[in-house]
Amino acid sequence: MATLRDFSPLVTAQAALCPMPFVLNSVRWAVKKFLEDTLIWRCPLIKLDVVSGKGRYPLVTPPHSEACAVLGVRYNGNRNLHPMPGDFWPDFPAEGEPDSWRYGHGILEVHPVPTTDLEATLEVSAALTIDGSARYVPDWLEQDVIASGALSRILLQSGQPWFNAEMALYHQKEFSKAIAEERIKFLHGGTTGSLSIIAPPFGG
Repeated sequence: MATLRDFSPLVTAQAALCPMPFVLNSVRWAVKKFLEDTLIWRCPLIKLDVVSGKGRYPLVTPPHSEACAVLGVRYNGNRNLHPMPGDFWPDFPAEGEPDSWRYGHGILEVHPVPTTDLEATLEVSAALTIDGSARYVPDWLEQDVIASGALSRILLQSGQPWFNAEMALYHQKEFSKAIAEERIKFLHGGTTGSLSIIAPPFGG
């Protein structure tokens, strides 16, 4: 794993007087946004026990990480559940074998509500991001990309000696470009190493 400080030299090279706490917060923001927008960091398959009468299940991820998106849910090893947007989520109670799911705020919800206890029956594929307290981040992230994300915010602080709107715009474009390139790989089912990254033990 890498620390937030590992990314700071590329940032402070262009914002030398910026306080380190703000530098590190900006790096954390850039890492979080990059992971959320690209879905590049995959979690090992999460297996959940189904409990009769329970339709909501918290997703447990490595420390200082959180699931930013659920990519798929399989039930009982052989049936894919359908994602259902919140606006279309049934507002009536129903029991039986689940056929739909939605995810938000760390909770996976299935419908209908199961009526049988089954071990490791829900298999969840998810993408991760760091949480707001993380001090360690994946070490495969490109430092120049994350530095550009951080600088796109830092250099926009008007009234500060490091203010530089032109360079902030440049870094915003570089950061957005890197995100877009990874998204294209994801949407087209690319086979680059980035799409096979699995979350390692994560601490800090």
